[in-house]
Amino acid sequence: MVIITGIKANGEKFSRKFKRNLQELNLENHQLASIDLSSLIECTKLQKLWLHTNQLVSIDLTSLKGCTELQVLALDTNHLVSIDLSPLRGCTKLQLLGLCENQLASIDLFPLKTCAELRWVNLRENLLTSIDLSPLKTCTKLQKLDLSLNQLSSIDLSPLKTCNELQELDLNLNQLKELDVTALKNCTKVEINYKTSMDKEIPKDLEQTKKEIIQLVAEFRTDIPIIITRFTQLLKITENEIITLIKSLLDEGKITGEFLQLENVFIKKTDDKLLIGSNKYSNCYYCGHPLEREEQICPDCNNEQIICSVCKLPVVFGDDVGSCSLCEAKGHLIHLQEWIKTQGKCPVCLQSLPLEGIVPEEVNRTKKK
Repeated sequence: MVIITGIKANGEKFSRKFKRNLQELNLENHQLASIDLSSLIECTKLQKLWLHTNQLVSIDLTSLKGCTELQVLALDTNHLVSIDLSPLRGCTKLQLLGLCENQLASIDLFPLKTCAELRWVNLRENLLTSIDLSPLKTCTKLQKLDLSLNQLSSIDLSPLKTCNELQELDLNLNQLKELDVTALKNCTKVEINYKTSMDKEIPKDLEQTKKEIIQLVAEFRTDIPIIITRFTQLLKITENEIITLIKSLLDEGKITGEFLQLENVFIKKTDDKLLIGSNKYSNCYYCGHPLEREEQICPDCNNEQIICSVCKLPVVFGDDVGSCSLCEAKGHLIHLQEWIKTQGKCPVCLQSLPLEGIVPEEVNRTKKK
């Protein structure tokens, strides 16, 4: 037997036993903030590893070096800010790599050079400003590459000219001013999706748009702010129209829940009242009071707000906070702990730091009614 351990976002310990000869490991949607995969080094027959829809900030894939049968690695919908793919060099049978809906600002695809069986790479909805596709020129069986909803301002597609099986290349909603696809002239099967955020097609059917909003709200994570610009890009309508329709759907009971966060819209449902305001997206860590985007001092309790040093998102009411014992940099406790485990140094002062160097903070907090 092998034991997989970790810590959930609420601080609860996670532990599961599996047989050494397992071929598929599915830990989807377990609210994991950290996970120790070291025991997988014994699972040489592992073919599929599903870790999507968790809250992982970082992950160590070293133990996958021995998983030469691995075909699927799904890490979609986490909080990953960086990832080292070098352990995948020996995974020559890898067919699917899923990393969409994370916070990756950069990624090195070089280790995928040996993955000749690769069919699908999904990097949709990250923070990529550039990417080098040259390692993919050996992945001649590649069928789908999704780079939509990033921040790419330019891209060289020439490495993909050897990918004759390529069927879909998605570059929608980046910052690309122009796109040269001449290198793909031999990729006769490829469909290229390329629209900028300026492309507008206003839907004519209001009820259909409402249905699309309901579906989008269901798909988005409930523990992080929804980025309203993604809604406007996907639905091709303005922010004000989005806000109006969401208010209508909440009033109609078609979207449930007491609280919904968008990147620059704060929506709160209390009893029979619905509070909605533009530019509100967070609540005070100390007292729970709604905060506007630019507010650094809570107008209700007069405390300065905390931005996590790792994920760069606000630390809100109810979150556990930790700080560096050397420079006092603050952030979500579990995020700082996971950062230290993989990086060994503070994300702010960059000094070497043991795990014990992240100090949990005790704060007197009272949510006002």
